[in-house]
Amino acid sequence: LGHSADARQLLRGGLAGAGIEVRKPLADPRRYEYASFGQNGLKVLAVEDKRAAKAGFAVSVEAGSFYDPADFPGLAHFCEHLLFLGTEKFPDEASFDKFMSLHDGSNNAYTEQERTVFYNEVSHAGFDEGMDRFAQFFIAPLFKQEMVSRELNAVNSEHEKNIPDQGRRLWEILRKTAREDSVVSRFYTGTTESLHHGDAAAVATLRQYHTANYCGPRMSLVMISNMSTEEQLRIAHKHFDSVPRGNCGPTVDFGEEQATKRRPPPFDPQHLGQYVRMGTNSTPALWVMFPLPPTAKSYKHAPATFLEYMLGYAGKGSLRSKLKHSGLINRLDLQVDETTAATLLFVMYDLTPAGAEEDGVKEVMGTTFEFLRHLNDMSDTEVASVYLSLQKMSQVSFEYSEAPGSVMDAVSDLAAAMSRFPAEDVPGSFGLVQEPDTALVRELLGHLARGPSAASVALATPALSATDRTADRFEKYYGIHYSQGPIPAEWVHEWSRTDKEAVDALRPPPALKYVPTQLTVRNVSAGPYPVMFEVPTSSPHGASNGSLELWWKGQGAFVLPKAQLRMRLAVPQSQDNDVTHEVLRRLHAEVARQVLEEPIEDFQNCGLSVQISAAGDGYRLEADGYDEHLDVVLLQALDGLLDPQFGVAELARARRQVSDDLSDTTRKAPYELAQDTISALTTDDVFTREAMLAEIPKIGEQRLRTYLSAVRQHGLRAQLLTVGNLDE
Repeated sequence: LGHSADARQLLRGGLAGAGIEVRKPLADPRRYEYASFGQNGLKVLAVEDKRAAKAGFAVSVEAGSFYDPADFPGLAHFCEHLLFLGTEKFPDEASFDKFMSLHDGSNNAYTEQERTVFYNEVSHAGFDEGMDRFAQFFIAPLFKQEMVSRELNAVNSEHEKNIPDQGRRLWEILRKTAREDSVVSRFYTGTTESLHHGDAAAVATLRQYHTANYCGPRMSLVMISNMSTEEQLRIAHKHFDSVPRGNCGPTVDFGEEQATKRRPPPFDPQHLGQYVRMGTNSTPALWVMFPLPPTAKSYKHAPATFLEYMLGYAGKGSLRSKLKHSGLINRLDLQVDETTAATLLFVMYDLTPAGAEEDGVKEVMGTTFEFLRHLNDMSDTEVASVYLSLQKMSQVSFEYSEAPGSVMDAVSDLAAAMSRFPAEDVPGSFGLVQEPDTALVRELLGHLARGPSAASVALATPALSATDRTADRFEKYYGIHYSQGPIPAEWVHEWSRTDKEAVDALRPPPALKYVPTQLTVRNVSAGPYPVMFEVPTSSPHGASNGSLELWWKGQGAFVLPKAQLRMRLAVPQSQDNDVTHEVLRRLHAEVARQVLEEPIEDFQNCGLSVQISAAGDGYRLEADGYDEHLDVVLLQALDGLLDPQFGVAELARARRQVSDDLSDTTRKAPYELAQDTISALTTDDVFTREAMLAEIPKIGEQRLRTYLSAVRQHGLRAQLLTVGNLDE
């Protein structure tokens, strides 16, 4: 990690940054070296990875959709697209893609509110020339007028792909409740119309945008290769020294800017307490948005990690548990968007039919606000206990983090982090609690406890026509007819009265219970291939003819105190494999997930995960994470699958979830739906969505119990593969 003396700096041609030591995970064998190129201010991170199958490189630019000119929504995204289409040195618009294809490479990019990231992977042999071609994006792009129309169609198509996405629609419509002059309320993707059909004015504005924002001091380069960091930095100098320093100036802190200019925040009191209603062709959903003060600079305190745990907890007494057991929601998710303008916390519910009714919506919202008041009433000692446990877990997660799935993922993540954090904190800073700040999270809990006056809510339900012409507002980019007004005053008044029964049913999440402490690595392996053992089994649930085929691999490529278990459970071949049994297996798997949610929640928050699904002629069970408690979780999961303790309520939730998964076509892209249909038409024992949906109402509680009894009686053929920190 270290850097050597100033003499080496001089040899590199003005390479500053020596002495900055990049903190890396304990289990990370890679070598990092950071530099700042004195000539143009480019920030550079080189990563030496001797095991890398390919090389990777990425650039993050500290400018994104917040920087769009007001008259050209989507310009930053459009600029991202056009950079791929020819440079002065390599004018052929297809030359970059052709080169990458010839060298086993691939590339991609994305635009966020305050950054744009371009990332690539290529064979080691193509690294040098690939870096040359990539650098030209930021030195001399052509922005050819003849290419503008074609790429504008690509941007427009990307937006049209997003239009049916319910999550995207709700996210857009809630942000739109902010002040019109705020960057938070803008449309970001771009369309043919918003970009003025790519006319001469649009191209001129595009060039101005690139000149104003694509400057060396606003850019970060990340490289990963099996060559030394010194050699990588030499190649970076060779190709990126020509990136202009420009006159961009520092990035904009939109929160500070509004304070300096004494502008109201994006969500002042007149822009909160809003209730938006819109139609949908998807599952009914309710989103509650809480605008909070900007927390992006407080990354060392990781307040989002604290809030996500407190609101997302699924154990007994949790918000999720209460609303599920009330039959009002199928699912609760959270999203925290941190920018310099604001932090937006979204609590997102998939509603049941009862939850989508007016009384159900009112109860979901009221319970949410009551729970937040409950959190705010926690003592300082309780808050500190939870926060410190999250710090311990985040530190373990950082030190023993797994390698990214690909070099492209790695350079993309590091480049994004380079544009947000100091160089020494780049690896792993997302979610890592370095310095707990109880006062900060108490302040945020106080904001949330203000209830409906601090939030806005959006309801999407099929009961409202998606093209309702009686709605009083229209979102032109997504074609949404919707109504918007204050949250009903009578609801607010009703919520202000304490419901003792509701309060007694809710309780704050506990401190984490199973933070791993046994982190010794067992460096044992079966060799290049797993070995198999046949293990006779007997079941406490009456199965006498099952057996376990156990495959043991031991440590794989990455030596960590973790393990992965993959189990396939096959039903006997004598059992019918028709559409009824396919639906029975899906319902069974979903019931098991429902009954296991609370018992395994505390394990899942401590680095363990369990997934149960119907698969072919049986089931698939996957368990991953730290090996210390993995056996306990596996046994709980198997018990929940083989003998789920369920009643009418759990079956009703499972039935709704399976029905929603099958019927909600907006959750998949059109090509995925087409693939599903082709598979059903051409493959035995694969059934159409329509056939399975027709079967669900026919299966009652007794039919499912009869099926489960037969499964236990006849047994299951089990195949288990174990990989990781487990000895023979």
